[in-house]
Amino acid sequence: MARCRRCLLTDAIPDVNLDEDGVCNECREFRPEVYEPDPVTREQQQRQLDSILTRYKGRGAYDVLVGLSGGKDSAYLIYRLKEEYGLRVLAYSFDNGFLPPAALKNIRQTLDTLKVDHYMARPSFDLLRKVYIYMLTRTSGSVILKLCPICASFYGNIAKSVASKFNIPVVAFGYSREQDDPNFRIPRSRYYAFATQFMPRDLFDNVLNADERAYLKEIYCDQVRKIMPNWLTRALAWELPTSQFRFAIRKWPMVVAPYKVWGYNPDENKKKAIELGLLADGKAHPLDTNCHLVPVMYYSDYKRQGWTVFVYELARLVRQGKVDRSIWAKEFDQGDLEVEEGTFRKETVDYVLDRLGITREQLTAKTAGG
Repeated sequence: MARCRRCLLTDAIPDVNLDEDGVCNECREFRPEVYEPDPVTREQQQRQLDSILTRYKGRGAYDVLVGLSGGKDSAYLIYRLKEEYGLRVLAYSFDNGFLPPAALKNIRQTLDTLKVDHYMARPSFDLLRKVYIYMLTRTSGSVILKLCPICASFYGNIAKSVASKFNIPVVAFGYSREQDDPNFRIPRSRYYAFATQFMPRDLFDNVLNADERAYLKEIYCDQVRKIMPNWLTRALAWELPTSQFRFAIRKWPMVVAPYKVWGYNPDENKKKAIELGLLADGKAHPLDTNCHLVPVMYYSDYKRQGWTVFVYELARLVRQGKVDRSIWAKEFDQGDLEVEEGTFRKETVDYVLDRLGITREQLTAKTAGG
């Protein structure tokens, strides 16, 4: 397996090929202007974002609910919204049962430093466990591409539900443009579609029980009660096709991803967050602050297909000059080697598998149900 000399992609990835100079086709075809809006567009975006953030300022106990994951990006986002915009922030965290200690310490550090209120959402782990086991053992191909969207749907929609209950008009997440929506004409984040858009129907209908299915529907009812009667909300949630019901939940509250407008530079965010004292012990590495499922999915994807989709996002940031290729090439080379040797984040992977009650053989089967 050879790695591109300019970015991080390898020739083990389908549709990636290296030329005689060791440069991949993604680098050869890279156009910076595709990833950065022109100055006029960026100025328009900034005005629109400013308008959204300040339109309802001072009308309630909180002006904005901000996702706080325990990582550098969300911590610095809260700082900017509180200090630069003067917004009253309710920080929001989502405990999926696998929050690492470093993330929890960072969350406490950020809250103590910035003195903002906090809401921690903890859905039933029995529900999440069923989802994780199914997606990790009964699907084929990349687990990351299938499981992460479901978790993001839980995370995003519960955030909107919390904002609705507290009458908070705006929700802000620390996503970059590529993580959220590649369209840079508007700062609004994508709405969070109902989980069944990403969740296999068999999982929703036959694995989850009636109470768990009702809970997922209720999350959406919370959002649309602001714009229509309760009885109609329930009817829509249960009867309308997902494609039609999703349209109704886009309206409240407004969801934004400010880094789409400000520009996203992970190294700069890390530097600022550490300087401001927002991270405990300066811990900012994604494998330390992301949920414990991340190394499990990295391990699974590499064993199944010889590569992991995490490399795509970092490769794009390398091309944009936002992260150091040499550092991340070493990270991926070392990680891939440790997966082969069975030592990659072994304690974490074993902990997750033990809590879920599944084996490494089930995790790395290449076919659904394997």
